[in-house]
Amino acid sequence: MNPFQPPSVRALFRCALLLALGLQALPSPASAQQLPGEGRERVLECPAPCQGSISCRLCTLKLELYREWMRAVDQGVDRFPLPDPIVHALSHHFPHVDLAVVEVGSTRRQAADGLTDCTRIYLADAGVTEGIRRGRLPRGDFLELFLHELVHVEQCALLGGRDAYALLWFRDLGIGTLDLIWNGGGWERLHLAMPMEAEAAARAAELTPAVEMEVEEGRER
Repeated sequence: MNPFQPPSVRALFRCALLLALGLQALPSPASAQQLPGEGRERVLECPAPCQGSISCRLCTLKLELYREWMRAVDQGVDRFPLPDPIVHALSHHFPHVDLAVVEVGSTRRQAADGLTDCTRIYLADAGVTEGIRRGRLPRGDFLELFLHELVHVEQCALLGGRDAYALLWFRDLGIGTLDLIWNGGGWERLHLAMPMEAEAAARAAELTPAVEMEVEEGRER
């Protein structure tokens, strides 16, 4: 725990928006649409050795801000390991992730209905979270939300860990913010304009009917 009172999650997120855009050449709207499959390897780690370069300092600051933001989100959250029935039900859909190490908790400190910090999933709805604690998969839109967050867990694992995930998140946040500036809209547009979020949304939409069918077949046995 930090010895000082942490800044608010909202204030940290505003700083994240500024850092996502700061001290980088801004791409044109056309190039912003081409970025999802490009440049991912360039954001996986900060330059080493740092040698005091501006880009390295900015990179390090992004990681520090991400960690502080997640500490603020996690403060006071009662996290629990993903129960075995859910691990067994979903593991074959996420073969690159050990779902047994995933933890879930409920908090309203994040802006969205769900937030993932690699192996930690935070859900805004306490009822859904309690159902998961008891080994029950959510239904409908809440199931799709939960699967969306599990895709983020998988993204983090495939990228190689928390720092790489955080840096890619910052890059994608910059893309989403630029899209918002050029095209207008609200948080939902910014969110879906981020390539990693669009990937998670598409994968969750694809998985949801399959998981629902498997759950229904399990009830009929």
